[in-house]
Amino acid sequence: MNMTRKTFLAGVGGTALSASLTPSQNSPQRILFLGDSITYSGGYIVTLDALSGSRSDRWFINCGLPSETVSGLSEPGHAGGSFPRPDLHERLERVLKTTQPDYVFACYGMNDGIYYPLGEERFAKYKEGVERLVQRVGAKRITLLTPPVFDSVPIKAQTLPAGRAEYRSPYEGYDEVLTEYAKWLTTRKGWSVIDIHTPIRYALDEARKTNPNFRFADDGVHINEVGHFTIAKTVLKAWSKHPKRFPFAHLSLSPEQKQSLETATSLAELKGFDTERTLLPLFRQRHDLRRDAYLFAAGHLRPGMPKGKPVAEAEQEVLELDKQIEKGLTKP
Repeated sequence: MNMTRKTFLAGVGGTALSASLTPSQNSPQRILFLGDSITYSGGYIVTLDALSGSRSDRWFINCGLPSETVSGLSEPGHAGGSFPRPDLHERLERVLKTTQPDYVFACYGMNDGIYYPLGEERFAKYKEGVERLVQRVGAKRITLLTPPVFDSVPIKAQTLPAGRAEYRSPYEGYDEVLTEYAKWLTTRKGWSVIDIHTPIRYALDEARKTNPNFRFADDGVHINEVGHFTIAKTVLKAWSKHPKRFPFAHLSLSPEQKQSLETATSLAELKGFDTERTLLPLFRQRHDLRRDAYLFAAGHLRPGMPKGKPVAEAEQEVLELDKQIEKGLTKP
């Protein structure tokens, strides 16, 4: 295990580990991703890792948790009544202590309106939860992603109209709620916000002009590979535009790739990506190892999640994956 790993891992799980976000001089840069099941699935994070100059001294740590909210709200009968939605703030301190991030990305909103029409109390809870998150991490160390799109078309038969007292199925116009949440985020002064809702909505509407059955999410929520690529592409553009704010994002795209990124809708369409694409299983394996290890180490209240390996053991395996990835990227 190299020195940067030893320096960081020595404190993981121990009482001496500080909850401060001040990084150690000898430790790797740690980029933490928080969010719900869309973040947990990791598609956009793996893509960012593959396209932004993967390095063993910069760790992308995904601690997204399915079903989670930042608002603390949960609809009646969630998960068939088996458990309420987890609240980020129940575990936030433990996640920060376990991961000690240099920077944080957070994507919340999809679950926070609990699939009801827009309501002042629910909106207020979302705002309060996001503000608490930004205050705890620090506005200079966090970027918020607006919520993705809710698409009612694929599940039209399961949605409900406005005017109900209770929603055991999603409100048909729920994307209107997410649009308002996104607008609020993008108008906050002094915050770093990347709007992913607008480009996803635009791409969806444009595709349906020629293909009415086009969809990013079969269930209206959990976006597919193309949707994750759209998020990653939007984030990459922000990183490229603001290199001082995101110094950890050393983009490894060639001029040809940067140009094709404008029109590509998936990694398969990105020009000159043949070599990296063959390494994607390694990027995915590295991502999953870290995600499961850190989620388990920090702890949470969401049942049914896999038990991750101890962080030190996972990072030892990641070290071997780093070598394979580096070898593949440098192969002539």
